[in-house]
Amino acid sequence: MGVSAYIYWMFVRQKINRSGSVSVQIVQKVGRINRVVRTIGCSTDLVETEKLVSQAQYEKERIYGPTLFDPLPVEDLKNVTNDCIRVIGPDLVFSKLYSRIGFDAIGEPLLKSLAISRLTHPGSKLKLSEYLSVTGRDSISVYSIYRFLDKISDR
Repeated sequence: MGVSAYIYWMFVRQKINRSGSVSVQIVQKVGRINRVVRTIGCSTDLVETEKLVSQAQYEKERIYGPTLFDPLPVEDLKNVTNDCIRVIGPDLVFSKLYSRIGFDAIGEPLLKSLAISRLTHPGSKLKLSEYLSVTGRDSISVYSIYRFLDKISDR
């Protein structure tokens, strides 16, 4: 059974009605669907419409909390790819486990990176070096990894 996750955000929309008045709404976008959460009001006066928009912004943050970001402009979305996404869940979980086991006492940050990377993406040391540089954690050469492992094994 697959789990589907939707990215959603809320925004304030100004919708022009048939009568010519403008409705100000708080809208939640889930996937491809826009759902009107609350209509703040409607007006034909531009000044009144601006007041309704500021009231809608206030209501949105008051009820649903401050949003981290507003929807990106379309120009910015063209540059977003899967390479821009970094999954940090395994890092958070395995970092806590690493600390609880007591390995933080060793005081080698590279050992922690190596241990977590080997758990989440097992492979050769060359692949490990590539993985660390791609995920943006560290840019470590394969030779540095070998020297580090030699130093650990000598202890």
